[in-house]
Amino acid sequence: MKRSAYRRFMDGLRSALMYIAIAIVCALLVGVIGYIFVRGIPHISWEFLSTKPSPRSGTIGILPDLLNTLYIILMTIVIVLPLGVGAAIYLTEYAKNKKLVRVIEFATETLSGIPSIIFGLVGMLVFVEFFGLQSSLIAGALTLVILVFTFLFRVVTVTGESMLPNFVEGQKLIVTNLGHSVEQGTVVVITNVLNEPIIKRVIATEGQTVDIDYETGVVYVDGEAVDETQFGLENGITTRPYSTLEAMVFPQTVPEGCVFVLGDNRGVSKDSRYTEVGMVDTRHILGEAVFTLYPFDRFGVIE
Repeated sequence: MKRSAYRRFMDGLRSALMYIAIAIVCALLVGVIGYIFVRGIPHISWEFLSTKPSPRSGTIGILPDLLNTLYIILMTIVIVLPLGVGAAIYLTEYAKNKKLVRVIEFATETLSGIPSIIFGLVGMLVFVEFFGLQSSLIAGALTLVILVFTFLFRVVTVTGESMLPNFVEGQKLIVTNLGHSVEQGTVVVITNVLNEPIIKRVIATEGQTVDIDYETGVVYVDGEAVDETQFGLENGITTRPYSTLEAMVFPQTVPEGCVFVLGDNRGVSKDSRYTEVGMVDTRHILGEAVFTLYPFDRFGVIE
């Protein structure tokens, strides 16, 4: 009894310290941004945006900076698109060495844990110094290409049949964590849950209560039946887990910072119905699947 009270006290203390730390960071962030806006907005004018710095004319405009940013973005897009599509086609159709494919995927996963400032340093050392590109637009664009592939957009391959009929084996998806919102129906890639990344559909988010009627195959969220036709599926398709020893007991309320996920092919999918997966921590979500690169008959935005 005393141990339980001590544990509750420590959990409460940790939560309080965490919220205090978050409040301090948010206050500092708001203060810095507010200071910049208060001091900077009065000095923004059309002349400031449309002229270049010149001691002779007395102007301190930022037009060259704006144009250089636009040029780097356009050059990055021109390089990223063919590389991304080409890599997806090669890895799917022509890469015979599966060990090489796994090494490439592992390297990509590892790169995502490196701070972005290191990429800037590598860009300076490799593109600027080693290749002699100096402080050029192409050096900046090539460095940004690496950042885009590592942090903003990833190419993920669908494995298995757990997301049929919407996603097939070998399908190449572009996954992004840029401004993605985790809500019902979102298709996400999840890591650190099973032995390999898994692709599932979010059915419920934090605070919502999930219940499953296995007799009718219907999933309920907050007492309302989920209309699965909006996901391109039929209603009443949710079956019991094939192992009752691993099955979650419902109803369940999704904890804070977690989501409840299901595969589209419920008969074979290992998802939040199983204790091995359970409620998925959003920190384990690699990103949202937004675009299909391959096969070409499925090419396009994922709705």
